[in-house]
Amino acid sequence: MVKVSNYWILLLGMILSFLSFYFINRQEQLKRINILTNNSVSVKNKINTELSKVNLMIESLSFFVQNTPEINQPLFTKYTTPFLKESNGIKALEWAPLVSELDRLNYEEKQCLNIDNEFFITQKGDGNSLIRAKNKIHYYPVHFINPLVTNKKALGYDLSSNFKRNQSIESSLKSGKMSFTEPINLVQENNESYGFLVIKHLIESKYNSSGVVLGVYSMTVFMNNLLDYEFKNLDIVVYDKSDKNTNLFTSIKKNDQYSSEKVFFEFEVIAADRKWIVNCFDKNNLLSYPHTLGGYLVLFLGLLLTFSLFIMMKRKENYNIILEKKIFDRTNRLIKINNQKDTLLKEIHHRVKNNMQAIKSLIGLQARYINDEKVKELFQNTKNRINSMAMVHEMLYHTEDVSKINGKAYILNLINELIYSYKTYNDDVKLIESMDDIKLNIDTSIPLGLIITEIITNTLKYGGNHNSIIINVELKVSEDSQYEMIISDNGPGFELPKKEDISSLGLRLIFRLISQLNGEIIKVDNVSGVMYKIIFKEINS
Repeated sequence: MVKVSNYWILLLGMILSFLSFYFINRQEQLKRINILTNNSVSVKNKINTELSKVNLMIESLSFFVQNTPEINQPLFTKYTTPFLKESNGIKALEWAPLVSELDRLNYEEKQCLNIDNEFFITQKGDGNSLIRAKNKIHYYPVHFINPLVTNKKALGYDLSSNFKRNQSIESSLKSGKMSFTEPINLVQENNESYGFLVIKHLIESKYNSSGVVLGVYSMTVFMNNLLDYEFKNLDIVVYDKSDKNTNLFTSIKKNDQYSSEKVFFEFEVIAADRKWIVNCFDKNNLLSYPHTLGGYLVLFLGLLLTFSLFIMMKRKENYNIILEKKIFDRTNRLIKINNQKDTLLKEIHHRVKNNMQAIKSLIGLQARYINDEKVKELFQNTKNRINSMAMVHEMLYHTEDVSKINGKAYILNLINELIYSYKTYNDDVKLIESMDDIKLNIDTSIPLGLIITEIITNTLKYGGNHNSIIINVELKVSEDSQYEMIISDNGPGFELPKKEDISSLGLRLIFRLISQLNGEIIKVDNVSGVMYKIIFKEINS
């Protein structure tokens, strides 16, 4: 029987070794897939974020043009230069007003005076030469451009003379939103590299005529500046969805070719009124089965250790059984001790409450033989103070957590008992409360209860109009664990003396207890009746 068991352990060890080999390599493969996925998601997020910045920049430039009187080239340059520094791939920012054929000569003459040079509205001729624009209904000549030094020849160039640019201008005019052009060859770039224009058509405003603001982007610079580590593992191709034959951008070398079936990650990007398709390819064949050295090492060690595994497991099993029994016994002892502790604490609280109730009863019996009303009142005040402390022990006795009580329930019970005890003074008392559900420990509850007892006692004795008393109690806790309690009534009010001038035992007791709570009490003036604001923190034992 023992030999059979050993054979089973041997078989299991071999299976586990081969499974470990497989899973280690599979884990490495998943790790590589995760790297490619994270890189692809990073590409998507960066492109979308950058396009959002483009949108914000064009909208900001649109607002500037429409709401700024007397724009000139230096002002345009000053406003747009920060955008050029912070935007990836941007070549130029431009403003082109709408000029009709009737206003063309006036516009050209005015521009001659502004730039102190000969000026014409131009369009492209043969090659890259610029010629005077042919007559048509309207033009969009470049009026301001930044950077100006490298783009002076573009001043006066009619944006609508180019079919692709004109399409985007008309699209923006109809929608009232931004428009992206199809992939276009930029004059500054080689023929194998494409760019795109971001156009926003503006309606006539108080300060400026209709026209377009324009951002010129090189896709190669846009992508290369935007992405970094992603190119280490990915080849990226960007298509314009409406023109699948033209790549806006590709990082694939000429000698490397990828088919659409090998796309690892594909996503769509909304570029205003156009859609770009971005394909991410596995550049370094990370998706192939890895065959890691670690996998083979684990396989070898697994087979080597299989023969000793049975003995080790048996020893460990015996050890665990003994250890679990010890832990079980110790846990039971601790639970028993803890239960005894809770029972003892509850019994202590119960006995303390009973003793206080006995003292309260003795004081009540003694008060019956006293005819002096002032002395009786002192006895009653003492009974109320003892009662506020006894209630804390009573609630701790009846709660599961012997360290804290329900603060809201405690305060309401305390006030209601005080109202009941003073019913001979006032038969019509209305209590309004707004308190958060809080937990208070005994060190905080007892001084707080005594403070409330003194304030409510004073209210019941002197507050109201001898027909009805309205007591309002609020208790809130802030984020920094600081409590704020407000107690107010509709009584006649009184002037709170300074701490050193207090002669009343009740007020002196209030100030001493407030110090014990490390708090402060404020009597709010300019209100109808009496209002106390008490700010304190829970006392940590």
